[in-house]
Amino acid sequence: MNSEKNKSYKKLSDIPGPTTLPFFGTTLSSSGFGGKDLMKSNEEQVKKYGSLVKQEHYWNYPIIEVFDPDDIDKILKHGRYGLIRPPIDIMITYRNMRKDKYTNAGLTNSIGDQWVHLKTRLTKSLHSPQMILNSLPKINETGDDFISLMRQHAPNIIGFEDLIQRVVAENNCHMVLGRRPGLLTKGEDEKLAYFMDIHKKYWCALHNSYYGFPMWKFFPNKIWKDFVECEDTMYSIAEELTQDTLDGHYYEGFFSEYLYDDSVSFFDKVTAVLDFLIAGIETVVNTLIFSICLIAKSESTQKKLQEELCRVLPRKDSPVDAEELKNLPYLKACVKECFRYTPTTPNLARMLETSIQLQGYNIPAYTLILCQTWYNCMQDKNFYRAKDFLPERWLSDGNSATGERFWPHRESVDRHFGFGKRMCPGNRFAFQEICVILAKVFRNFSVEYKDKLDYKYEFLLTPVKPINIIVKELPE
Repeated sequence: MNSEKNKSYKKLSDIPGPTTLPFFGTTLSSSGFGGKDLMKSNEEQVKKYGSLVKQEHYWNYPIIEVFDPDDIDKILKHGRYGLIRPPIDIMITYRNMRKDKYTNAGLTNSIGDQWVHLKTRLTKSLHSPQMILNSLPKINETGDDFISLMRQHAPNIIGFEDLIQRVVAENNCHMVLGRRPGLLTKGEDEKLAYFMDIHKKYWCALHNSYYGFPMWKFFPNKIWKDFVECEDTMYSIAEELTQDTLDGHYYEGFFSEYLYDDSVSFFDKVTAVLDFLIAGIETVVNTLIFSICLIAKSESTQKKLQEELCRVLPRKDSPVDAEELKNLPYLKACVKECFRYTPTTPNLARMLETSIQLQGYNIPAYTLILCQTWYNCMQDKNFYRAKDFLPERWLSDGNSATGERFWPHRESVDRHFGFGKRMCPGNRFAFQEICVILAKVFRNFSVEYKDKLDYKYEFLLTPVKPINIIVKELPE
């Protein structure tokens, strides 16, 4: 019955796309396959092929790129578990080889019933509004230490991304491990500092394994060696940190129930700690860098934000508590605009458990689909003056001080945290953390960023570093 229905649809092979070669697919003919300038390649593809494009990986494995926002909505609302997120091949391969360490693929790479089980066990606290609010005092504490660290490097802060990485890791370690490792002070945890040093190398290896020729599947090339070195090192550090936490009996983080559950193996606890540290640091680091630089480059935005912060936070060291956050709509608008303008996750890779029909084509079940969400965020048909950084578009009335109407405003195309059940489980914590850190920075300093904000696509959207800023202390 289903096959009869599909006869009225065109085949997957009929979808337009770059020239396909035997074995190589479109990897040699497409600028959109793993290119560093993702936005440019996306715009070129849509102009040439339309809003549905067929790419092919090596061995002619099909990848369907979807640019139409209605099609993306249809895809993301399809499927039993909301969708299948394709596992990261190199990570799954290695973890399957190391059964002595890994008893599961981890939350990010699991699918089906295993994913449901892990999500239920690991993320319950992350969905608790009270637990999120309870983390505010520690985020404020680390935020104050971060401001002190900025003062030590002021006024010309070279390599600002290193300081950002420290404060995010400090917060995430408290969330996962229930304690501060001291990355913002002289008595820092050397193990975690080393973890941060190789973290960027790890993401680069993932990108190269995903988009480059998979020679690592046949012999241990540089990509494989880099990945294994990073994975092994970070696992060992996560193992020590987990054991230290359990031995210390001072755990007060989000995973207390899971870490002290005797029915959970020690290896599963380590894997959970490792995966949350990996996933939760780089994404927030990039978002904070983008946010600070974008606000700094807009004099009117920075002035308006500082006026709001001074009204709500009477002192430079005033805590940013729940009540204060409620009264900072422009701050939240700045964060939302950064999510739209420079999303750390610019696309969503998904597979469906059943076939789906898009634009007259039948897409078979388990075809890899790449939803290009960032592309839609930067189109004038979805957002008014989409190429401009305008936090005002997110305010409730949708109007600027001059009466300018920010329309269209298709908020649904912005999927920076994912969608549905596969949405990032730490999204509420991350949003709160970003808001508090930004409030601390712009309540204490005027920030100047003179360089062009360049970014590249390496599995995540990441700034081209180093980031150098100039800060000037604000009056009380």
